[in-house]
Amino acid sequence: MAGQEALGTGIMKFCMNGALTIGMPDGANIEVCNAVGAANFFMFGPTAQQVAELQRQGYAPPRLLRIEQRTARGHRPHPRRLLRPR
Repeated sequence: MAGQEALGTGIMKFCMNGALTIGMPDGANIEVCNAVGAANFFMFGPTAQQVAELQRQGYAPPRLLRIEQRTARGHRPHPRRLLRPR
């Protein structure tokens, strides 16, 4: 989700190797898109401003919302369940 990711130099390495880059409109993606041109970059998803507005309106991704609700009710999963692959 835009405004929530850390990309580091990974995106730049892809671009330097000629990859068509697919990413959300945030952080390094915007800078790289401006540098390489929109024809070489496919943006998808909401912008950081749109995400902030959704959050202001109370939106939370469904899984995160379920986790928050269960935690508020006092549920604490067993530590091994936290590490279980999906």
